[in-house]
Amino acid sequence: MGKRAAVLAAFFFAFLPYNIYFTRVILPEPMATTFALASLWLFVKFLDREKLG
Repeated sequence: MGKRAAVLAAFFFAFLPYNIYFTRVILPEPMATTFALASLWLFVKFLDREKLG
């Protein structure tokens, strides 16, 4: 690896259509992801609390 590999990786990252497409697809959903992770975390905390009591 080295500078040549870094330049090649940056080129592929910048110009691959899949990267551009999936970056645009995932952007509208940050709030849904945040709430899903928060609800999962609270559910796990609820299950742990039930085990202790």
